[in-house]
Amino acid sequence: LDLMINRYLERFAADRTGIVDYAMAATHGRVVDHSPTYKLKRRGVTNILNFLKSSQPISRNPPSQVLKPGIEPGSCWSMEGADGFVLIKLSKRIIPDKLSLEHASPKILLSTGSAPKDFEVYGTNAGKYTVEMEKTLLGRGTYDLHGKSTLQQYKLKAGGKSFNHTLFKVKSNYGEDYTCIYRIRIHGTEL
Repeated sequence: LDLMINRYLERFAADRTGIVDYAMAATHGRVVDHSPTYKLKRRGVTNILNFLKSSQPISRNPPSQVLKPGIEPGSCWSMEGADGFVLIKLSKRIIPDKLSLEHASPKILLSTGSAPKDFEVYGTNAGKYTVEMEKTLLGRGTYDLHGKSTLQQYKLKAGGKSFNHTLFKVKSNYGEDYTCIYRIRIHGTEL
């Protein structure tokens, strides 16, 4: 029994969920398409001074950051606006059943407006995002910035369908003109 408990604790400690993440970059998950990355708008001295006075640095990480461990402030991908997407190629074809979304703790952030709020998750086998792409809604959720944990999980309903890509669509954030996505994990059953 002790051996079983120790194995479970090691697995849980490895990624805080104890569940396989089919989106993780280390297991060959990858971002294949995404909304534009946020760029500081340089419109003269006033905007630069506002940036220097801003309370939260803007991440310069690539979109692939959302598939890597790490939720320290700034270890995210900054997406343009409060409405956008990340299309993820999973490491294996699965029947998705759960999404884990993680954000840095508001206790250690100077500004929380860039956290994703409302989102949708779709399953697809398309490798490029288009408005007309064939996709299946797997679930909707709201990230609770002040919830019990920075790691929040949401049930997905695939209706027995399997997919090799997931589309994570941010529908709103907590008030900024950009959205920081720290970590997306997709869990499910291999075929």
